Amino acid sequence: MSFLGGFLVGGATGYAQARHAYETNNVGRKYLSPSDAVKRKIDYAIVRFAKGGFGVGFKCALISGSIVFLATHITAYRDKFASWYFPAISASVGGVFTFPIGLLGSMKAVGLGVTSGLTLSAVVHLYAMAIDKPVNDAYRLFKRDYEKELKSASEWDSRVSELMEREQITWRQQAVKKLKQQDHEKMAIFDD
Repeated sequence: MSFLGGFLVGGATGYAQARHAYETNNVGRKYLSPSDAVKRKIDYAIVRFAKGGFGVGFKCALISGSIVFLATHITAYRDKFASWYFPAISASVGGVFTFPIGLLGSMKAVGLGVTSGLTLSAVVHLYAMAIDKPVNDAYRLFKRDYEKELKSASEWDSRVSELMEREQITWRQQAVKKLKQQDHEKMAIFDD
């Protein structure tokens, strides 16, 4: 999601800059026809949109991915979730990635990291308050439920793969439909 958001924002700003650059650099240039001029302008805009979008998208994905990676691994290493993880990690990652733009830019990134990290911590606290548990216990409960869902999805995928292999089914969706039908028939037998 962060890549997609960064791609759209970076592409939009790249498109605006591309339009200005194209108009500046192509004054007096002759084209085969008016439609050729429009096609070249659109092609240039698309290329600049994609170039700006991919650059900003990768940066956004790298930053948010490193924040999630560090927060989850510190939590797993310490076997405890703390509210200060998100603000501290967000601020430090933002400061590190923006270090090349200068001290003022780094300070702005640290401030943005702290505020966004505090917002994420507030969401975690609200979740813990909603289920009436301490933050660490709420994290453990969320983690346990998520791991159950992953295990269930993994078991379902292995059952579908076994059915596809056993009955030589090529389309996965067809195997899913057949497996659901078999499960429904088994449940109908037990209900009777």
